[in-house]
Amino acid sequence: MSVPASLDGRDALIRATSDLEFPGYGLTAFGERAQPDGSVLSMFAVELPQSAQSRYLLFRGRGRTYTLVDDFVESDDKAIARVRDEGGKLVYSTMQGAQVVEREGRRL
Repeated sequence: MSVPASLDGRDALIRATSDLEFPGYGLTAFGERAQPDGSVLSMFAVELPQSAQSRYLLFRGRGRTYTLVDDFVESDDKAIARVRDEGGKLVYSTMQGAQVVEREGRRL
């Protein structure tokens, strides 16, 4: 299922990600993390049925606008819980800070 590339406001962001949730499976919102450029990163994980994988969606918020900057599927054993932007590279890590995935972000 596709997600709009840009959303107007946090309510629209929550609605769009909630629409991806499969009945009986999980949707995790990781909250927002402030970035040095004044934006925020907002990450969500949608559990994929019977696959031991989740779809991760990452949005960059500036003012009221949230723009999709990353969308990928990864194994749940990676235990992704955080993300940070390091000069255009998106670094995903566990709750303990262990880096598990690095990806190129969309330039905004």
